[in-house]
Amino acid sequence: MMKKYPVKSGGDNWEARGHIIPKQDLLNYVENKSTLNWPHEFGVYMNTKFISEWRDMVRKAGFKNIQTWQVGAKDDWTGTLIIYGEK
Repeated sequence: MMKKYPVKSGGDNWEARGHIIPKQDLLNYVENKSTLNWPHEFGVYMNTKFISEWRDMVRKAGFKNIQTWQVGAKDDWTGTLIIYGEK
């Protein structure tokens, strides 16, 4: 049985100023097709969203100047999703 740990929206709870750069291996993204079976294969809950949805969540948490890129792409792996935002 997989446990579900939903990602919660930061909304107005983000008071501090700074930067956010989460590494998105455990927060799966749809465009990386080779990882879509991970929840079943490894028995873990993963929040699988499109890159645009991850960007929108960061924006809704109050971050600006949001950038995304993928690192380490090779073969059928589109890389680790990196999201950058400023607050």
